[in-house]
Amino acid sequence: MSRPVPTGDDLDRMGAKGENHLEKLCLDAGLKFSKVQPDKTGKDYIVEFDLEPPGHTPLDRRPPPLQIVVQVKTILAKNDSAKVSLSVAERLAKDTRPAIILIFKIVDLR
Repeated sequence: MSRPVPTGDDLDRMGAKGENHLEKLCLDAGLKFSKVQPDKTGKDYIVEFDLEPPGHTPLDRRPPPLQIVVQVKTILAKNDSAKVSLSVAERLAKDTRPAIILIFKIVDLR
């Protein structure tokens, strides 16, 4: 017997699970992350790598750290696709930073 399609609070819970998993991955990898609020542009997080270590380059000439724009999608394991609106895809494509859409599959909402 199939379960009903998630709606409302269930969708919010699914999204939170994916976002929590991204945050855990970043923490485990030693990456910095910032959640974009309010979530109106399809950019959920900015993930930032460390600065280059100080060396022979003066501090004011070191390049900025790499930043990646992340859109998180969370889907049930039984599904094979996630939807992204055209306006979100356009915003991600036109951002000057690298952008990824990260899709997490979860088994259930528990």
